[in-house]
Amino acid sequence: MNKTGFKSFIIYLLKFVSAGIVAVIILSILMCFYSVTPVHMDNPKGNTDYVWIPNSFWVNTTEGISFGKLDSDGFNNKSVIEQPDILLVGSSHIEAKNVMPKRSFLSVLQNEIGEKYSVYNVGMSGHNFVKSCQYLPDNLKLYKNLKYIIIETADLTVTRENVDNVLNHTVEVTPSYANGLIGKLQRIPFVYNVYRQLDNGLLDLFMDKKASAQKQSNDIVLDEKAYEDIFKFLSDIEKESKAEIIIFYHPFEDFDESGNILFKHDEFTQAFKEKAAKYSIDYIDLADSFTEGYNTENKVPHGFVTGKIASGHLNNFGHRIAAGKVYEIIKEKESIN
Repeated sequence: MNKTGFKSFIIYLLKFVSAGIVAVIILSILMCFYSVTPVHMDNPKGNTDYVWIPNSFWVNTTEGISFGKLDSDGFNNKSVIEQPDILLVGSSHIEAKNVMPKRSFLSVLQNEIGEKYSVYNVGMSGHNFVKSCQYLPDNLKLYKNLKYIIIETADLTVTRENVDNVLNHTVEVTPSYANGLIGKLQRIPFVYNVYRQLDNGLLDLFMDKKASAQKQSNDIVLDEKAYEDIFKFLSDIEKESKAEIIIFYHPFEDFDESGNILFKHDEFTQAFKEKAAKYSIDYIDLADSFTEGYNTENKVPHGFVTGKIASGHLNNFGHRIAAGKVYEIIKEKESIN
């Protein structure tokens, strides 16, 4: 290649790179109105795997239409409450970044209770029932005056390995990459959203399903002793802390050919219910409440107009029903008129 050709190639390359950078900038600006997810970092207080960057903003239109600002501890609250009366723990469902803050479980419950008790939310994406249980002792060290701990779960499967990990505090931790090159790339909205789409299976659209990675889950056999041990663990926590635990389960809905709403109940659901009753742990299965709501209001608890109906996260209706049923239990315990 002569000098003229080499110079032309360099100019072309610079134009190509410059165009790419400008395109990423423009798309990232547009993404700010579509989907903005803060970077998560290691939790310095140790009561969850991670927290979002404190005081950061989030925008979501991929599943629901919502936006808000996180508190200075990196949780989804208006502000930090150092010593709340009621603590919410669980997954992204109760974290509630798919609904507007005033429609969340937190807001509905706080409005019902009024000034009697303060409610604080440390729900975090990826923190299922098992992980929520593991962090209960850590939360109780931080929040010493709790009256109630509300645990959200969409899955009632408990295995021997799960329980051993909870008891030994060895549930797998989700790592954070808030620093370095990966941390910087995550802060670019376009790059982050492309990564999330790939991670959620975008490549499967362009690949033979047989060629794409398939995760085959082994059949899980019911282990009554595992359920026994996890509820004994929860019962001991109640006795030691004097904080009452309320678990609410929001099963995913399905429909029959006539359009009737259906909820699956299996041996795991039954075992969970029986052991909760045996150890006097308040447990709410929202299936009946969801069914009643569907029949009277024609609404389902999961899904959004910008996503899929009856799929994904709890929506406004789901949050309202769940918070209302939890409040009924608290109201009865507190003899609130």
